[in-house]
Amino acid sequence: MGFSGILAQDPGPVLSFEELKRELSGKPPERFPLIADFVQTKTLKSPAITLQTSGKLLLLADGLEWKILKPATMNFRIKEGRLEILSQDQKQEVPSAEFKVLTAALKLDPAEINQIFLVSKISALNYWIVPREIEKWPFRRMKLKINKQARPTSIQIEEKSGELMQIQFKNFRFKE
Repeated sequence: MGFSGILAQDPGPVLSFEELKRELSGKPPERFPLIADFVQTKTLKSPAITLQTSGKLLLLADGLEWKILKPATMNFRIKEGRLEILSQDQKQEVPSAEFKVLTAALKLDPAEINQIFLVSKISALNYWIVPREIEKWPFRRMKLKINKQARPTSIQIEEKSGELMQIQFKNFRFKE
C-alpha cells in the first residue's frame, strides 16, 4: 500500500482500557532482556528519499537499547524518558518524553500505552495508536503489528511532516 493510502485509512473506534488489557493480556515480555533484529526505513517527503538502517534492539525492563549496525555503527539507550547517544568518544543525553512512546509500544504494556495513547483495532494483532495529546507529539499516529507470540513485528510512524518511518522486527530471543 502506498503512502497516501496509509494516511487515508480511518483508525476506527477507540478501545477502552479494559478492551486494551484483553487485547494485550499476557503479551508484555515475561522476562528481560529481549533481543530482536530490526530494519528501519524512513521515507522523506521532500526531497523524496528513502533511508534505511539496520541493527539490534535490546528491550530491557527499564528501557531499551537501539544499536544501529548499518550503514554506520551508532548506539542509543532510552531510559526513563531520556535518550543517551553512545559513541566511542562521548555520551550525550537528550531528555524527552517522546522516547517513552517507543518503549511503551515495544513492551506492549496496556497501562503505559493507555496513559499516553488512544488505541483502535484494525484487525487481529493490528492496531492504530494515536497520542492523547497529539499537539505535543511530532507524529499523527503509529500502526503497530504484533505476532501470536506477543512480539511487535512492525511499527509504522506517520509524522506530522508527512514523512513515514517503518520499523520491521524479527528474530526475537531472550538474552541469557
